[in-house]
Amino acid sequence: MIKPPKADLDALIREAKASEHRESYRTIERGASYLLRVGVRAGTAESCFLEIAVRLGEDGPKVDLPSLEEALNVLKALDSSGYSLSWQEGTVTCEKEVLPSIAAAEILRARGILASRR
Repeated sequence: MIKPPKADLDALIREAKASEHRESYRTIERGASYLLRVGVRAGTAESCFLEIAVRLGEDGPKVDLPSLEEALNVLKALDSSGYSLSWQEGTVTCEKEVLPSIAAAEILRARGILASRR
């Protein structure tokens, strides 16, 4: 179970403030078909976000329908949990802004949703 300590979010805030794009993130978990990150955007008030990239399948001559169905179920669950979804080159990126104080709880919730796709 990964719970990012406040010090980690503080480090991300410092990095975001120093970066050109005013954003910093860390990869929390990487699966065969997904990537889970936590990040911070620096501005007038720092905002924390979770980003989940879900790959829909492998390139090749055959479509793996069961895997595609699992991915769709994950995307539906993330959508109903308040994540915004965008499509780019075979990957759906899901993002949700959260208060830093509940980032750890949201990571656990996201990991539970992703567990069906491992």
